[in-house]
Amino acid sequence: MKTNYILKPEMISHIRHVGLTIVILFSCIGTWTQTVFTDIPDINVNASNPSVDIDLDGDMVTDFTIFFTGSPVASFIEFSGPAGNNVLTDSVNGDAKNLSSGVDSVAMGSSLWYYLSSGPLPVVLYFPDPVGSWTGGAICKYIGICFVSGGSNHFGWIWVDVAAGTTPELTIKGYAFNSSPLMPIDAGDGASCTPRALFSASSDTIFVGDCINFSDSSDNSPSSWSWTFTGATPSSSNIQNPTNICYSAQGTFDVQLIVQNSFGADTTNSQITVLAASSVLDHNDPEFIIYPNPTEGKLIITKNQNVEYSIHISDVTGKTISDNYVLAGQTFYELNLSGFPNGLYFARIIFDGKMETHKVILR
Repeated sequence: MKTNYILKPEMISHIRHVGLTIVILFSCIGTWTQTVFTDIPDINVNASNPSVDIDLDGDMVTDFTIFFTGSPVASFIEFSGPAGNNVLTDSVNGDAKNLSSGVDSVAMGSSLWYYLSSGPLPVVLYFPDPVGSWTGGAICKYIGICFVSGGSNHFGWIWVDVAAGTTPELTIKGYAFNSSPLMPIDAGDGASCTPRALFSASSDTIFVGDCINFSDSSDNSPSSWSWTFTGATPSSSNIQNPTNICYSAQGTFDVQLIVQNSFGADTTNSQITVLAASSVLDHNDPEFIIYPNPTEGKLIITKNQNVEYSIHISDVTGKTISDNYVLAGQTFYELNLSGFPNGLYFARIIFDGKMETHKVILR
């Protein structure tokens, strides 16, 4: 069951719900019209994923198919769909129109509407460079469409990013349509193009002297990144995925990422815990025993204390490949590393504010 919301127009741009269909009511030309906006996880259309079907109104019938077509001299992102459905273009059988306002019935008699019953439409052409109103690297664009739903024509748009480079790639981010037949819809109602800052670290718990890597996973195509690594060397970075960030002191340290594009900025924070270095190689009486070592995959951990602990397996680059938590009372714990490449790994066991590090050889 859909929920209807009555909103002021200036509020609409602040709404974005991933994976949900939102019904937004707004006043237009003296009558009430209804925009149905659907935000989806990003889908890339390219040579590796050459075809995506889109069902705008949820009736289990494909309204448009967006697909990649390659040839020896040019590659295209193309549209196809049932007879009666249309795509708004800059010219007949040309590039997608760069919408800045609305899609409405006034344009239906124009030659800018391409009728899909005439065959597939190339909407972004690379030959070998992008041409038309959109160049590579464009973000937050809207392809105007008109399609038949319930026997009537409805206007809408498909929200996309256009990749940079000489090989076409379209990222589909969402779509919307006006559920009232032949009523206008403004480009971007309900969508938000401001980036959302997200990142991950190769490990969030390390010991003194360790270096770790950070990976940006922000959405909505940020164009700049500003990292701050408190207590680390280097202490900042402006690249997307900083590597070899090293910590020389014990403590808990903040990591901040600010991402930005032409539509705005967003900030997120996390923490890295750095423990005092402690290696079983320097002690004759470790609290934990790991065997067999070398191993062909099976790894058993036993302990001398009745304590809760966590065990983290990382490779030689510092990337964590396995995180496991063991309750007090378990006398042994078994891991299976057989799915990982042969080589040297580190098993770091954290307990009672201390850490043991064991070298593990997988063969």
